[in-house]
Amino acid sequence: MEERKWEALNMDILVNVFGRVGMESLLLDVPFVCKPWYKASREPQCWEDLIFPEYIKPDDIWGEDSPDRGFSERLVTTYQENLSVTAFMRFIVNRSCGCATIIKLPKDCTEEALEYIANECPRLKALDVVFNNFSMEDIIPKLSKWKSLELMRLGKFHVGLFHMKSVLPQIGLHCNNFIWLSAPHASIEKDEASAIVASLPRLKYLDLHYSFFEKEALVMILQGCKKLVHLDVRKCFGFCDDDAEILELASHIPVFMCEGSGIIPEIGTSYLRDRRLDHELYCDQINHDDCVYDLFDYDDLFDVLPTAFVASVSHHLQIMAVTGVAVNCYWNGRVKKESNDVVYEGAKVNVMPIKVFHGTTYAGLLDKIYATTAIARQNFELNIICRYPISSQEYKPIPIKNDEGVELLLEVPSRSGVYCVEIYLEEEPAPLRVLEATALLTKETNAVEVGDDGKNNGETSSKLSNDSPKIDDNKVLKVGMETLLLDVPLVCKSWYKATLHPMCWQHLIFPENFEAFADRIMKEYQKEIPITSFIKFIVNRSSRCATTLMLPYAAVKKGWSMLLSSKCPALKVFGLHGYLSLKNASVIPKLIRNWKNLEVLRLRRAPHYVPEILIQISRHCKNFFQLMLPKSYAGANEASAIVTYLPKIKHLSLKGATIEKKNLVMILRCCRELVRLDLRYSFIQV
Repeated sequence: MEERKWEALNMDILVNVFGRVGMESLLLDVPFVCKPWYKASREPQCWEDLIFPEYIKPDDIWGEDSPDRGFSERLVTTYQENLSVTAFMRFIVNRSCGCATIIKLPKDCTEEALEYIANECPRLKALDVVFNNFSMEDIIPKLSKWKSLELMRLGKFHVGLFHMKSVLPQIGLHCNNFIWLSAPHASIEKDEASAIVASLPRLKYLDLHYSFFEKEALVMILQGCKKLVHLDVRKCFGFCDDDAEILELASHIPVFMCEGSGIIPEIGTSYLRDRRLDHELYCDQINHDDCVYDLFDYDDLFDVLPTAFVASVSHHLQIMAVTGVAVNCYWNGRVKKESNDVVYEGAKVNVMPIKVFHGTTYAGLLDKIYATTAIARQNFELNIICRYPISSQEYKPIPIKNDEGVELLLEVPSRSGVYCVEIYLEEEPAPLRVLEATALLTKETNAVEVGDDGKNNGETSSKLSNDSPKIDDNKVLKVGMETLLLDVPLVCKSWYKATLHPMCWQHLIFPENFEAFADRIMKEYQKEIPITSFIKFIVNRSSRCATTLMLPYAAVKKGWSMLLSSKCPALKVFGLHGYLSLKNASVIPKLIRNWKNLEVLRLRRAPHYVPEILIQISRHCKNFFQLMLPKSYAGANEASAIVTYLPKIKHLSLKGATIEKKNLVMILRCCRELVRLDLRYSFIQV
């Protein structure tokens, strides 16, 4: 069979995949893999979903562990300039060539950038301004240019006592397809309720959780919004969640959530009328975070909006946290069709619940099933049958064989009277040729699925899997860890197999803020993974081939050192995102003895063990040439150790460090082979 190369992949497939990887990977990873990937990343279809980080400029980020800090610093490092927010946003919007349909604005978005978006994004369907502090007066004039707007999410600064009444009529006037409004923390009186009913007659999804209501206003919404299918008024104030009248009026709404709502005893029902507490101040008083994402259950949304659009919104815009669908998975049995039902029989039937999130592919579902059931993937193929409701009293077996089948499975909770999804597995021995092909895949050959007839039938677990590049030409190793772990494997079997190759795991750059990464991992695999276990899992993926290792901040607080002593003998670059305690720092000299090929070391806020570390480097690491000690204190001992043990060092970074002038002069005089010295943002004491 003719060999295929990564750079020869079909352009449509590349664009389809790159449109899912996120702004950071699309801007800073994908273009540097090869020329075809660079060209594909310039296609406007890759830039339909513009999910800007909360902060763009590193100087605006106060928290050291902010998930946006890595993106911002990489942006500056890659392009060697600190772009203005307006210039960066214009640059990204221009990439979309007017095709952008989803935009989430950053917190530091400027009025000029907002105006540019209004003029250049006429196809906009979803707008999220939750982070931004724009007033409604800034946003309202732009609505007339977004005729296709369907979804909008406002922050608590946009829903004060009078803002709702000003913005809703404009949405109703210009946006005829508008069906979804999220406005938590709002203050809803009769005027606001009247504006919702009169201006948004097509409204189907409304989120007003953590809001303050007049009960009569909620009654007006329930009586006037006839097309509502989802109303979230959880944890609101002004009515009780067990109010019989409210529950009766809401009975026609398929998804009505009011849990935790009630009257505030010390304030009473006259809160809104008396204005005894400032609205925004009270929102802070009840400890509400600006970034609440659990807005919608999302199950019923798939019956209304186009699936691709909805999946894209849920994955990229994060207008809500996808809660997933609970699925009972049965195996070790056979399906039996009865007159009005489907039963599953067997001598030793097992059942285990799994959670499947909207947007999960068929390949992703298979991965979850094999991981849960421990069925030998290389020995058995699975037939997946869903117990699908035709009515509240009748079911039929529906085979799940592709991505569309998974979408159909996720519709089950929306069926009347059905609250549990059941799938039944039938195991079939894998054909001999399939077993041979699987064995070949682990030996760096082209990934081809072989059928019973011995020929390539062109079928894989995903409709995107018609390209099988040779693993020797693997370009996947150049993308980031998050993309490699959570995006690439779900494209198709061939790409999944490629990600298992140790060559893809040579550069283990863990994210600085592991918590945000861990949240996505937990959603994908339905389990919380301890940081030490996760690091061990990733390091094992490299099969002792790792040459770069950058550990996350959380790792420095755990017993990570034992994992690295023998697992990374080929390491060339080692660094830590976080601050080292003296106890943990004392382990590094011992580790360095095992890293004979070490060339680069980065220690943030380096401790007093630096001299001992440099001694070990001088003894064991003959190729060492770069030391980075950002935000460290470089005293006389540290400076003396640098010039004594690393006299031939070529690259030294003391960015943000504190150093006395005399110690800096010592380094400059003695390290004669330095070609790069970084002292930006440093404090030089005279």
